[in-house]
Amino acid sequence: MPELDGVDTLVRLKEMFKERDREVPIICHTTEDGRSNVNLYKAAGFADVLIKPVDPRELFEAIKGYLKVEEDSSDRKDDTSYASILSEAEATGSEGAVDPGCDIKKEIENLPVWLKIIPQLDLSAGVTNCGDHEDYLDALYIFYSSVDEKAGELENFLEHEGWTMYTLRVLSLKSVARLVGAKKLGKTAAMLEAAAREENYDLIKRENGDFLKAYREFKNYLSPIEEEEIFANKAKEPEQAAPKTSNENNPFHRPSILYIQSGEGIVKKGIEKNLTEAKFNVITIPDEPDRIITARNEADIVIYNPGTNDAANIGITMNLLGEICQDDSKILCLTGEITDINKAIASNGAYRVSRTYPRPVDIDTFVKDMVFFTEVEADFHRKKTIFIVDDDPGYLSVIHHWLSPHYNVQCFNSGSEMLSGLSTVTADLFFRIYFFFGIY
Repeated sequence: MPELDGVDTLVRLKEMFKERDREVPIICHTTEDGRSNVNLYKAAGFADVLIKPVDPRELFEAIKGYLKVEEDSSDRKDDTSYASILSEAEATGSEGAVDPGCDIKKEIENLPVWLKIIPQLDLSAGVTNCGDHEDYLDALYIFYSSVDEKAGELENFLEHEGWTMYTLRVLSLKSVARLVGAKKLGKTAAMLEAAAREENYDLIKRENGDFLKAYREFKNYLSPIEEEEIFANKAKEPEQAAPKTSNENNPFHRPSILYIQSGEGIVKKGIEKNLTEAKFNVITIPDEPDRIITARNEADIVIYNPGTNDAANIGITMNLLGEICQDDSKILCLTGEITDINKAIASNGAYRVSRTYPRPVDIDTFVKDMVFFTEVEADFHRKKTIFIVDDDPGYLSVIHHWLSPHYNVQCFNSGSEMLSGLSTVTADLFFRIYFFFGIY
């Protein structure tokens, strides 16, 4: 990978987790050439090693295995390592562990007719690698959609003799080609990768033209895929590569806090300011029942400042907040004058109050508590989150497609990009598994 390689990223992560008293499994995903280095990777500190091309069943089993370790606090034995399973498969000549419930012949029958007449594709290998015909078609669509971009990059790197990036790109193309069953293309890509590593640039210059011609031919071979119903609208979508992080699904983006208060006040302004500086999205509303009901889904943490309201009105608001927080599993906190807090505590909704913050509020403690409550709510509501690092957007798209229905998947193009985000946030590190694709 560019900038930081896999081992460098591993070392940085280990240091960060140690400082934060966290233990997070980190799995290396390497190429076939890295199989001989499995013991070296594990000695460096990787929890496990997987070999490209990725097998979705193997990937899911690895994830479930380490999530189970998290939940059960039990140790994973070396003899159940997926690296050792792969080594055994290699020794017996197997190309991958086929799901017993998957009938490859039947899955191939479900593929469109036009695909079956493309001699350059080994459909059996592709379906085996991808799990079933639907996932295979998805992988083929991603492969098809990236042909022009990747071919252009390889030409550019060759023209400017950017051999490091050329090696990385031809390596990733080799993996994806093998994944979809384009064996001849994958074999040529492996030859060019080896030539680049051996600095045999004359060979690359001789062979690259024919290689890219064969690669671009797949654009024509696979063009009917755009007519398939499930892909008919994808050509119109602006983004074909791996999904980018955004404030809506980015684990570095802290969620909203619903701040409820009667009237204005210095406490409200100070709390809003500090929470905003801590990168929380603060939604402020008055303590009016209709406004509270309308905003109930806007945040998982509710802060109520009774202000100078009378006991009856405070009781009505607290009763409503108690019911909402009970039904929606929200965290409720109180802040303000001690007399008003005591009125709220005396009401029916007090059983839902997690913590109170009388004036003067210790802002540092308050913000740290909100970070902690964010973690609690996130762990309660969210899917497990997996970070994937690879410099190939097409490869990230394949993995993202497989995992996103079951997990919150965040993709990064480099280890430094991912570390940059982690270095600014400590709140969302619970129950994370980090996968590094493309380490070699």
